[in-house]
Amino acid sequence: MFFCFSTLVLFYSNAQERTVNLDFQSSSFVNNPKIPFDEPFFIYGALGDDIEFVKVNVYYADKDFVLHSFDWNRIESNVSESFEIFVPAVLKSNTKYDFEVTTYKVISENEQDDLLESVQERLRFLLMNNIYFDGKNMIVNKPKDVHVKIEQLLEESLQQYESKNGIPVQAPSSLVLEELKKQTTFKFSRFFKRTNREERDSIATTRISDYVNHLVQLISSEVAP
Repeated sequence: MFFCFSTLVLFYSNAQERTVNLDFQSSSFVNNPKIPFDEPFFIYGALGDDIEFVKVNVYYADKDFVLHSFDWNRIESNVSESFEIFVPAVLKSNTKYDFEVTTYKVISENEQDDLLESVQERLRFLLMNNIYFDGKNMIVNKPKDVHVKIEQLLEESLQQYESKNGIPVQAPSSLVLEELKKQTTFKFSRFFKRTNREERDSIATTRISDYVNHLVQLISSEVAP
């Protein structure tokens, strides 16, 4: 199950208090408290009862790679309008950090369907631009590169979504790569007996379209969970 991105808060601090309160409206810690270094603390914040998941990413100040990540996951019996995330003693003194706090709401089944359909359209466009007919054979343009492009497309398409169940996206798999390799030079010769050029082009177009749809469905089956 995926959850959609709702709110983003970015700020930094460097200080000492066991619990720090987060204010989403001002995008800051309340009253700019000092965060404790070299000791554990809690991040506390108020939120709506429709928020199901909260993630806190910690960065070095002005850097774009995540050092630490912590989350809060609402259980079914929890109807509170607040969250509390434990942060262990991972912050070092004399160091500035950025905190990125993101909240997530549940998306409906219709929204999930729309998301999957959008991903499928992008996949189809990518594949159609990397698979072509050279007059004799169907060519997949560098299968390994196409596999990487698919991986990048999925990462970009789903970057604002999280799984409440902690299920990582495991696509595209090695099976997709093998399918790309297997069809790298599909031979059309057996279809082309007693056909003219227009008929050959039509056969090739249909075959490529069927192949792309097969790949899209295969990748979709890996993304859907």
